[in-house]
Amino acid sequence: MSNNNTGFTLIEVLVTLILVGILSLFIGTGIVFVSQAYVKATQTSMAALQGDVVMTRLKREFKNMRDVTSKSTTSISFQRDANNCTIRNQGQELQLRIGGSADQFNTLMDNVQNFSLNFLRANGAPWDTGDGFNQLYRIQIDLTLDLSVPVELNSTVNPLYNNTYNGPRG
Repeated sequence: MSNNNTGFTLIEVLVTLILVGILSLFIGTGIVFVSQAYVKATQTSMAALQGDVVMTRLKREFKNMRDVTSKSTTSISFQRDANNCTIRNQGQELQLRIGGSADQFNTLMDNVQNFSLNFLRANGAPWDTGDGFNQLYRIQIDLTLDLSVPVELNSTVNPLYNNTYNGPRG
């Protein structure tokens, strides 16, 4: 009798299945890792873009203000055109009020970890509202977003309408 076996043994099939399973595990883990990294990068990018839009809005508001009525390191009340405006950090929100009632704020940005304002005179000394608006030379804005990786945005604004010598014009 001739022994003509052309199939696989049970051990060969089991070893093959185990190897395919281990290979699938590594490939699946890699796909999950890449997908999570993509989602995280997309969320961070979108939040940074939103933060950039907020910084542009803040710079425009501060550049066009006519007077500062009150200020702190996390808020400012000022007059722009015929409107009284307030920008403040409330919890993890950056809020804006233009005109309206005292508690009618709109959210500019959420997930705010830190928002600070620094007011300076032309000589670099700190500015206060008692110094007069014409002595306000520069406002430094620092905004940190609370994401999986903190995103820091910084900018400096020179108000246009304070008649500061050597200040920005037009």
